[in-house]
Amino acid sequence: MYKINFFISILIILTALILSILELTNKESIWSSSILYAFILILVGEFIAYTTSINIQNRIFVRDSQEAIENALPKIPFKVKKAFKFLFINFILLLIIIPTSYFFIQDEPLKSFWYIILFFPMIIHFIGLIIFFLFINKDIINSKKKIYDDEDRYMTIVQIGKKLANKNSLSCRKTNTQEYQTLLYYLKNGQNPDEIFENKYTLLLPASCCGDVKLVKSLLEYKSDVNFKSPLGKTALILASAHGFDEIVSLLVENRANIKEKDFDSNTALFYAKQNNHEKIIEILETKN
Repeated sequence: MYKINFFISILIILTALILSILELTNKESIWSSSILYAFILILVGEFIAYTTSINIQNRIFVRDSQEAIENALPKIPFKVKKAFKFLFINFILLLIIIPTSYFFIQDEPLKSFWYIILFFPMIIHFIGLIIFFLFINKDIINSKKKIYDDEDRYMTIVQIGKKLANKNSLSCRKTNTQEYQTLLYYLKNGQNPDEIFENKYTLLLPASCCGDVKLVKSLLEYKSDVNFKSPLGKTALILASAHGFDEIVSLLVENRANIKEKDFDSNTALFYAKQNNHEKIIEILETKN
């Protein structure tokens, strides 16, 4: 939240309260429906004005189309995309408020200027936007961009990791071209190949489990820990052996995977290969052994 928007919001709400209190002192009944509706109008107007203002400011965080395509990154950062959803809510609010105000307000003075109350906050926030873009702080913007980029990176890894691990995935578990290119971009730019997601796995484990040879190769090239264990004691070699991915087993063995490593059930990769009759994997493991 930008400070300028915060103070403007406080100003609008205080103005609404003061006006309502002043109006109440001149009314016989404090439960006047017109006063209540005017108060609702200014609060809805403030919500619409504030969220719209935030979205206009967030335009500076939207990535250039060429940059997004080249690096396989989302054009709109995840955090910014969440804020953009408020535009749809604003549209729904306007669809409800405008006809309601036009047809159901009985108080004649309010019926004549209800739209001024609704859109008054937008004028205030528009002034705030002018000030924001005139005196924009590039250091703060760059700092926020770095935060958004890091959040995007982590969320992308988590989403791909869940897909590889067959969680929340209705499509093929392997990474598609864009997902692979995105991960490759992160790896080339210093991504830790052994970053743990969901407090359980590195990407190498689900990639080996679902047979994503291309991703396994890249992770091994960037020195992913080939003997990393899941909370159940499973290694990439055990998972690949159990599911019958001989090419991945060969890659892991070539990269010094410990074929004698046991999971928490005291079973090795060779045990699972024999259990599932994966003859080629049995041959690889016994030869190495």
